[in-house]
Amino acid sequence: MKNKKILALLLACTITASGVPVYAADFSDGTAESVQDAESSLFGREDSELTEDTMPAFADMEENADAAQITDGNSEEEDLTGDKTEDKGTEGLEYEYVPEIDGYRVKKGVNEKEIRIPEKYEGKEVLEIGEGAFAGDDKIQKVQFNGVLNHITIRKNAFEGCVNLIMVLTDSGIFNIESNAFKNCPKLIRLGNYYMPDQVEKGGVIADDAFDSDSRVIVTGFGMLPHRENGYPFYNTDIDEPEYLSGEDGMTYLQWGEYQGIDKEHAGYRIISCTEEKETVKVTENIADITGVGRKAFYGNEKIRVLDLGKNIKYIETKAFFNCKNLQRIYIPSTTKEIAEDAFEGCDSLTIYASKGSYAAQYARKHKIPVVYESSQDVMKNVKMKFKVERESKYSSVIQFKWNKVDFAEGYQIQVKDSKTGKFRTQKTIKDSDTCKYAIVRQGHQGQENIVFRIRAYCKGADNKNIYSQYKTASMKLWPAQPKIYSIEKKSKGRAHIKWKKVSGVSGYQILRSESGKKFKCIKTIKNSNTVEYTDTGLKKGIQYRYEISSYKIDSDGKKIYSEDNYVRSFEY
Repeated sequence: MKNKKILALLLACTITASGVPVYAADFSDGTAESVQDAESSLFGREDSELTEDTMPAFADMEENADAAQITDGNSEEEDLTGDKTEDKGTEGLEYEYVPEIDGYRVKKGVNEKEIRIPEKYEGKEVLEIGEGAFAGDDKIQKVQFNGVLNHITIRKNAFEGCVNLIMVLTDSGIFNIESNAFKNCPKLIRLGNYYMPDQVEKGGVIADDAFDSDSRVIVTGFGMLPHRENGYPFYNTDIDEPEYLSGEDGMTYLQWGEYQGIDKEHAGYRIISCTEEKETVKVTENIADITGVGRKAFYGNEKIRVLDLGKNIKYIETKAFFNCKNLQRIYIPSTTKEIAEDAFEGCDSLTIYASKGSYAAQYARKHKIPVVYESSQDVMKNVKMKFKVERESKYSSVIQFKWNKVDFAEGYQIQVKDSKTGKFRTQKTIKDSDTCKYAIVRQGHQGQENIVFRIRAYCKGADNKNIYSQYKTASMKLWPAQPKIYSIEKKSKGRAHIKWKKVSGVSGYQILRSESGKKFKCIKTIKNSNTVEYTDTGLKKGIQYRYEISSYKIDSDGKKIYSEDNYVRSFEY
């Protein structure tokens, strides 16, 4: 009971202090598995779909306290006598007692989706994972260690070849990890290492080759590993420092600097992953000092087609876009001065968009990657737009515009043709690429038979000038003017006489009536445009009536086009 209280206290402190964890992934050269497979299982689900092994990378640990109790794997329960039943861990694990550590080692694992390593086995602590214990187990996605500040040793090749392993977590333990322990674990995202800074000397040693050399796994901990001048061959961060972690628009950024052995040219925020399934991605400008694309940041992403790296990226590291087979366009700024030789290996559909004479343009030519100079119209020349202009409803005065979203456009420009001069003028500039509809109230178009609009998409070029696509034109037939009712005269026997002003160029009129606030209904269609009066019958005393007169004309297709419905006269019989 005492141990349980200590565990609860330490776990609560850890959760409170640790902030929000970040996940990354380790992708080795020898696997065909895609990063999207790994990430979609963890990040690409609605909240209602999340299970104990699909907790989102940026889930609030306090909000998910109940879920955390489940995923910790700590199933110790208290019986009616107050005694504690021992957590047996995942069924089927094989243990052996090791006298030198006075504890147990897991010598043989099982191939299950989630593995729970218990705090104790037969009264002794479980302190080791034996050499090759889980090697080649391809079903494992998560490993959870239970314990209170135990030093857990993971021996050589213990999880080698666990190709679907996503995360390894401990309640509050300290990992000692030997060589190749996680070799060829391409989906490994996070290793949670909850050690205290003053205890690092007692344990917490991670071998330089514990992960693949170009791994992007993040080792998170309550207190960082000691500073090394040449840095660590994996990402190492203290989750108690929130400025090190940030994520927006599907991107995960990690602050990296001299403390981790990074030189000044590579210091600042770097992209370490793109977790959402998006076809078009733009690096956010809201996070200061985003300087680079980290190793394997987009490795194997099969969804992304268009990417804008913003204005300040300085470097692109090894295999950053390895095997992104559907990546078609990437915009690289002139600030980029370093791109790894294998950064775009396997990107067979790629075209690089860059400033003429820039490092990125030279890189593209050297590696035989098609290049387009941003200052030319070619950037947007292949854009295909669909554009529809229509009336909002039968009697509405509102014109609606609808169009398709254009990949990587920064906005759209809508223009209208002047019937007198024949020239187009800008009706509206929309500065949001996700906005694909707009509406206006018809004004100043009387006397026209048709009204013509056109639209084009635009993006910013390297010289900060707009680059436009070709125009897409659409037109609509205008509706006639709204007749104005100038008198309603009460007559005997439930009648009312209505008069309105004649509208030129129309085919006839419709009389619409609303009774006691109900919906308007057409009570009469008049086919003679010279008729400008009508007597309504069947009216009842004390009832409030509302009238509208709608003119109409018949177009060349034989279709009736009606005037607006915004002029109403009320009458009580």
